Amino acid sequence: GTAVDMWSVGCIFAEMVMGQPLFAGKDEKEQLLKIFKTLGTPTKESWPHLSELSKYKMLYNNPEFSVNYARVPFHKICEGKLDAQGVDLLERMLTYEPERRITAAAALKHPYLQSVRKLFQQK
Repeated sequence: GTAVDMWSVGCIFAEMVMGQPLFAGKDEKEQLLKIFKTLGTPTKESWPHLSELSKYKMLYNNPEFSVNYARVPFHKICEGKLDAQGVDLLERMLTYEPERRITAAAALKHPYLQSVRKLFQQK
């Protein structure tokens, strides 16, 4: 769905800003660990439908995934590369719960992209 697309856009946006992938894992397991170590381990609060995912039990029965990693603030990850509005947009794109993730339409209206919108309005 479109929420998955916005997650992908967030990953691409982060890579463009940082000059390297934000979650560069060699395989699915390493990829998930990198996501958890950056965004924090998902909880029922941050992702209410998490337990409904097909691999949930397998994942959380694995000791490596039972660690409660704390979220690393995006302003620290993107320090000097994104202003506060850019950080806000990235956080909204990389939100665990798909229903809470920013939509494409809302992302296009986000204040961070105001200068881009002005360029297109001038043409």
